[in-house]
Amino acid sequence: MPAEGDDLRQNGSAMDRTDFDTFKIEERSPSTKENGHAMFGYQSFDNNKQAPTDGIPWFFGAMIFINALVGAGILNFPYSIHAAGGIYVAVAVQMIMVTLLFCSVTCVIWCSHLRGTTLYQDTVSAYLGPTGKYICSVTMLVYCFLITTTYLIAIGEQLSAGARIVSVALTEHPLASKQFLVIGVSLIVILPFCLVKHIDRLHFASGLASITVVMVAVVVVYEYHRIDTSDVRVVTSPAKWTNVFLSVPAYAIAYMFDLASVAVYGRMRPRTVGSFMKAASIALVSVFCFYNIFAGYAYYTFGDKIKPNFMANYVEGTWVIAFAQFAYSLKLCLEYPIYQFLGWTALRSLVNALGGSYCAQYLNEERNAENVDRFRLMTSLLWIFSTMSVAFFAPDISYVLPLASAAVLHFQFTFPGLCILSAVRSVGNSMERKYAMMLRAFALFIIAFGFGMSGILVYQTIKGSAADAS
Repeated sequence: MPAEGDDLRQNGSAMDRTDFDTFKIEERSPSTKENGHAMFGYQSFDNNKQAPTDGIPWFFGAMIFINALVGAGILNFPYSIHAAGGIYVAVAVQMIMVTLLFCSVTCVIWCSHLRGTTLYQDTVSAYLGPTGKYICSVTMLVYCFLITTTYLIAIGEQLSAGARIVSVALTEHPLASKQFLVIGVSLIVILPFCLVKHIDRLHFASGLASITVVMVAVVVVYEYHRIDTSDVRVVTSPAKWTNVFLSVPAYAIAYMFDLASVAVYGRMRPRTVGSFMKAASIALVSVFCFYNIFAGYAYYTFGDKIKPNFMANYVEGTWVIAFAQFAYSLKLCLEYPIYQFLGWTALRSLVNALGGSYCAQYLNEERNAENVDRFRLMTSLLWIFSTMSVAFFAPDISYVLPLASAAVLHFQFTFPGLCILSAVRSVGNSMERKYAMMLRAFALFIIAFGFGMSGILVYQTIKGSAADAS
């Protein structure tokens, strides 16, 4: 019986070598493209042909990644330092998380490159089949809904708190209520950005959002030097070694950009894994430095009195704090459309899969662009009104964020690990043995890590809810 790699060579396409620096795929025969034949069991993919002519360079992709990374996780990041056992322990845990995440997401892009997919859920479907796509799309839909709901809750909290600082009388006006502020911001600021056709159109909003985050960080540093910190007590080591794991959910949310990674990579020009790695590495290093400098100042301002929402510690409201709250609200408004777009792609994938050929043809962007635009408008309005409805009843983000963190860990580690195992098996003898063994070992490790940490998080959430109820 011929080996899998020999069978692939007989079909006119093979990978002579696996170059993990450039991930360049060599095609031996042009007949592969002409006949639409499969490469390694995958649909033939010409990197230059598939790259969008109106795509974005890698540094614009880095801006979108930075916007996707810095979100609602910024609120409880200073508290995570205290929970982990101090700044040094927190930095060490983050370095491990960021390294694992970068390796994981790079492997996902490699898998996407082999199949020519442009969406996260399509990459999972290419390796795990329809069942994997259903599970991934549903999980992705739920996560995007939860995180966008979290954004609206945080926006309402920050705007109402800022308005209270500006004028107590202003907060008593019906138009300045938390609910009305969320409605107004959602329809005036967020909705127009939710109607974009491609995620790369959000690079301008991402650049503006990055500026607002820097403004918040400047305010935090200013308040550290303004407030008397002589009696602040900070921890330098965890009380128990298991406390280190308490900070993992915060870091999972803080460094979440896996869902956007494949979509942005699909719009890059040139569309190479090397370009993606430059964008991802710059984004992760920039956000890593920003998080720890900003959160370090915030933690050393309040010490062991730091709250899960660090902005709540600034009880003596000033105009500077109000400015920071308004700037952070604007940042969340500009980040909301990214996850709404990803949720829309997940919903569209589910509709196409469950609706059969009719829905797939009806929502074909090349043939029926008007239908797709109509579907995008309808779902965007439904999405915004649904998240607003949930945001009205959820008292704060602590009820939503833990559940979103549990889903994040599967996107960051579980699904990528399963895709890597399937990709290595499909490539067969075309990959060197040492690389195959390394990838399998890494895949098994991140799968176990994803399931383990998400299980711990769900257990802690249930336990905490039971304690609150009692």
